[in-house]
Amino acid sequence: LRDYIHSRRITGVTDATINRELRSLRAAINFYCIDHELTLRNPLANFSLSESEPRIRYLTKSEALRLLQSCQDNYFLNCFVMLALNTGCRSGELLKLTWDRVDFNNCYLVLNRDNTKSKRRRFIALNDTSLQLLKVMFKDRLSNDFVFYNSETQTHILSLKKGFRLACKNAKIDDLRIHDLRHTFASWLVQSGVPLY
Repeated sequence: LRDYIHSRRITGVTDATINRELRSLRAAINFYCIDHELTLRNPLANFSLSESEPRIRYLTKSEALRLLQSCQDNYFLNCFVMLALNTGCRSGELLKLTWDRVDFNNCYLVLNRDNTKSKRRRFIALNDTSLQLLKVMFKDRLSNDFVFYNSETQTHILSLKKGFRLACKNAKIDDLRIHDLRHTFASWLVQSGVPLY
């Protein structure tokens, strides 16, 4: 167990990730013992590494405006940032979004199990900003399939990280990751009085 933890840390994996892996191993050992009617004490019982505090970073309103201004030359990046800030969707959820899962009449997105981290279907309400943006994108669409379509590869855009980093640099915003747009969405809702649940 010590060797495993050491080898994972050498590769740069965080203690939080190692704990998740160890929980899976602990569950597998428990399952084996139950399945074979063994009464062995699980060596991983009550074992976990201490984890660092979770990273909390979200944009202020002025930072968000600067970021959007620096994205204006990149159509898809600008749309992506705007949708992420207004829906709280993860990067992969937006990039793999197809037009048949955008319900303009009822103002929501449907995220299929295949594209969500929890592997559960989710319905995302669209506010006025995201609804209007999607209507413009639909009118100007290059494909009837993907919202974020790459005409060269004829599939969805795989990543916007490079453009995002450049936009952050141009907007003079430090220490921001794409996933922090999701944190920003949640933080702004809480700050405006919406219950966390």
